[in-house]
Amino acid sequence: MRRTRFIFSVSSLFCLTLGCASLTEDDLITDERFLASDEASSPENSNAPAGESATSETAMTPAGASPTTSGVASGGTSAGETSPTTPTEGSSTGGSATVEVSVCMAGDTMACSELDPTRPVGEASCALSGAGYDQSSCGVCENDATQACQDPALPEGTETCVAGDWVPACSACTVGESVDCSSLAIGATLPYGSAECVTDGSTNSYDSSACVICEGDMTTACSGLAIGATKPVGDATCSAGVWNEDACMVCVPSSTVACSIAAPDTPAGDATCNAQGDGYDLTGCTLCAASTETKACTEFTDQDYTGGIATCDASGNAFDKASCEYCGNDVQESGEDCDGAAAITGTTCEDVGFTGDTDAVTSCKTDCTYDVAVCSICELGVTSCLGEDPVSTDCAGSACDDAQCGSGMTCAATTGYNDEIDNFSCNESATCSIQCGGGDKRCNVDCKSGSNCSVDATRNKSNLSGTLNCADGGTCDWDFRQSQTQITSGLTMNCESGATCNTFVGNYGTTVSTVVCQSGSTCNLTFDNNNQKQSVTSTCESGATCNCVPDTTGSNLNQCICNGAGC
Repeated sequence: MRRTRFIFSVSSLFCLTLGCASLTEDDLITDERFLASDEASSPENSNAPAGESATSETAMTPAGASPTTSGVASGGTSAGETSPTTPTEGSSTGGSATVEVSVCMAGDTMACSELDPTRPVGEASCALSGAGYDQSSCGVCENDATQACQDPALPEGTETCVAGDWVPACSACTVGESVDCSSLAIGATLPYGSAECVTDGSTNSYDSSACVICEGDMTTACSGLAIGATKPVGDATCSAGVWNEDACMVCVPSSTVACSIAAPDTPAGDATCNAQGDGYDLTGCTLCAASTETKACTEFTDQDYTGGIATCDASGNAFDKASCEYCGNDVQESGEDCDGAAAITGTTCEDVGFTGDTDAVTSCKTDCTYDVAVCSICELGVTSCLGEDPVSTDCAGSACDDAQCGSGMTCAATTGYNDEIDNFSCNESATCSIQCGGGDKRCNVDCKSGSNCSVDATRNKSNLSGTLNCADGGTCDWDFRQSQTQITSGLTMNCESGATCNTFVGNYGTTVSTVVCQSGSTCNLTFDNNNQKQSVTSTCESGATCNCVPDTTGSNLNQCICNGAGC
């Protein structure tokens, strides 16, 4: 049984009788001395005269009376203290309350199951101090009890309870017993036969050396075995516990399959499985279907073919490429100026773009373009041919009038503020940078086929007139940004079919100019940083692409007018 005693000081009793605040945890302690003297102080064991109390408990008196305690001096310390100033467990100083609690009585017992569910067997005894129960005798089982082995990996044998715990004497198997191989871990790959339990003197285990993959007259499809990757046809039979794969074949004898499967390099026709079933007879397989199959010449890689159709020959083993087109076959074909001697006779420099030069073109280059080394890079009779030895590729001022930048050259034409550029030509495949003058000046520039022209009119502060022409295949930039010019209708920018023309307009004044975009050309009109209203009138012919990029950041809205309407 459990017993609790409370011992209170005088001041504590006053609190209990007069309704003082609750006692704190610091007021509660366990006094071993009280437990030791408990029996001696009980009435039945006391030698005190009749009518006198033999307990050491506090005498409860009515309110207003002075309570007395056994072994407590008024204003002093309780018995059991080791010094007047140092209280020990189970004592209190005058004026404070002490509550002494014992957990259990010495000699009491309690079922282990009430104390620790994990070790529920047996009884625990209360310690002599009363401070708690000694659970050393608690266990998980009754001593000498037995049970079957609990580890699935070691199922054979028994477990015996010793000192409250199970002590196993277990093993994997019993020596001499046998089990089916399928019940063991090795059964996943070797499921047939039986394994016998053996021992090495300390450990028992199953000997699986007799476990096999198959037994008896079992068969299995070759396609399900590793050999099935190359020989999927037929069945394998069991022999001495392993699969005999001698009957596995590549194909069923006399069966056929498309050559594209059996022989990808000769995909036309059918292949027949031989009598042994170990391969296909490919004699019926050819590169292509004889005389009927065709193929675009551009699919072949032995030559840089540009067109034509090849036809499978009568044997089916090759394509006839006689109709294939390529540079170097001495036949002028689509995309070629010439090929060897073909298309050379009667051709002059003027025919191939050198205006006024009637010299004959006598050879064709290996890329099937005319060899124009004999041709003048400029038109005959031109005043100044830039790039033709010993003339420089650049000109300035009036020297640029009637000048031509030779074919394939890179030239710069610059002017003073009061200079004009009249009839400057940027010839075929040339790259030209032209600067127009300022004031009421002309700027006439002709950009020939395939040329790249950049015309700068940013210095102009007044009327600008003239014609800027961009021929087929040319790319031309006409830049009027930052100029203060009034570009009158006297300036025409002409973009021929196949040309790309970029016109940039801004920053001051009213711009009135005409851009003619012929069918097949691309015209891009861009307004940049305008502070005053700007406008460009564009004639956009059917088939031309005209794009306008207005800038609305200026003080006046600028606009593109295409065929009388907004672009």
